[in-house]
Amino acid sequence: VPAQAAQIRLPCARIPGIDLVAPRLSRLRTAGNRVQVRVSEPATVRFTIRRSGRAARRVTAIATRAGTVSVRAERTGRLSVTAIATDRAGNRSRALTRTLTVV
Repeated sequence: VPAQAAQIRLPCARIPGIDLVAPRLSRLRTAGNRVQVRVSEPATVRFTIRRSGRAARRVTAIATRAGTVSVRAERTGRLSVTAIATDRAGNRSRALTRTLTVV
């Protein structure tokens, strides 16, 4: 019987303590010269800020709890911003991309 018990496998979703849910991003917007995004759980958020025809600038912000995370936009004008969140378990959110105007 012990040999058979070792062969039984449970799906990971039933084992408590394993995080299988990716963080969710919403409300990507500007507030003054800052770019903000809302994150559903503690995660590291990577922003890629791009101006038309220019190289991308990558900025990382750490959300220690669920809520809003913001970074400073170095330049003003029309920017393409992409945000991706990764939690401690390695689950990655969908990329959220918006074209924003920073004043």
